[in-house]
Parts: sequence; C-alpha cells; structure tokens
Amino acid sequence: METFEDLGLLPELVDALAAEGLEEPTPVQRDAIPVLRKGNNLVIDASPGSGLLVAWATPLLMRIDPEAT
Repeated sequence: METFEDLGLLPELVDALAAEGLEEPTPVQRDAIPVLRKGNNLVIDASPGSGLLVAWATPLLMRIDPEAT
C-alpha cells in the first residue's frame, strides 16, 4: 500500500494529511491503519517520528459521524 487512499481512509482525511505534508504512510501506519479500521485492538511499540499518532488517530476519526448531535 503506497498511499493513504490505498489504506481506505476517507478522502477528507487524505486531503487533511496531504495539507500537512503527509503524502505516503510510514511502515507503522501501513501496518496499523488496516487493523485499527476494522475495530481491532493493537499494541504498537514504535519510536517518536514513526507516525504512531496518525496510525492511531485516523481510524478513530473515521468513526465520528459529523451529523450526530
């Protein structure tokens, strides 16, 4: 998987990541995002700068319903 789109992220998230200069997922993101998108738990041991925050947060952001009140 070469892009965030390949990982199945919403276009809005892909655009937001691109606006921050994130065009390609890191190895941690490539491995973690598909697992977390399915709602599975995951323990990740990663160093700073590995992309852990994006790997963890993007699947959570996809679950937010902007229409929910």
